Amino acid sequence: MFPIPIFFILFVIILSIMSYLRRKVSKAEDEKAEAYWAREREANMTPRQDLAQLNYITIPTQLLTAPADTDEETISCYERLRALSEQDIVNFSGRTNTDLKLAYGTANFPVLTEMGDRYDSMLITLTTLGRKLTEQDHDHEAMDILSFAVQCGSDISEQYVMLATLYTKHRLTSKLSDLRSSIDLLPESKRQRLLAKLDEL
Repeated sequence: MFPIPIFFILFVIILSIMSYLRRKVSKAEDEKAEAYWAREREANMTPRQDLAQLNYITIPTQLLTAPADTDEETISCYERLRALSEQDIVNFSGRTNTDLKLAYGTANFPVLTEMGDRYDSMLITLTTLGRKLTEQDHDHEAMDILSFAVQCGSDISEQYVMLATLYTKHRLTSKLSDLRSSIDLLPESKRQRLLAKLDEL
């Protein structure tokens, strides 16, 4: 009888380990999927909740008027911002659709989606305005616009970099320090990249 080669034994052991790991991963994925669908079923059964206590965003009136000598694109951004200011806006960043339905009810989900979409639209508009105003040497107006975006919990890196650049340009050391504190509230990955960019200014 011939002895079993050592490499064959090792091969069988490796296959057994790989098979075990695959089963373990598959089981974990199945459990994760089941937890997700159980939570989704619960969310879909959640009754409508009162939305009065939501943290609605109010765009300050002083941010809604364009400087006298701005171009048409900038004026268009201000018009879009004024239109948004007349509607409900809420920051739902970091919350999934299931989170929203669980908290406020499935019946409210379409309204919640619209409010969240307006938040995204507002941030995009504020970014464009900050850029346009800076290009046209309206630094103080740009700082007001970008500062408001940061106050609203924005995670758009460009806004922070533009604002830090303006603060550095005008030697507003205390405001730059406050901006860094706001960055500390962002997710770790974005926070480190942003602070590195600010250190380069």
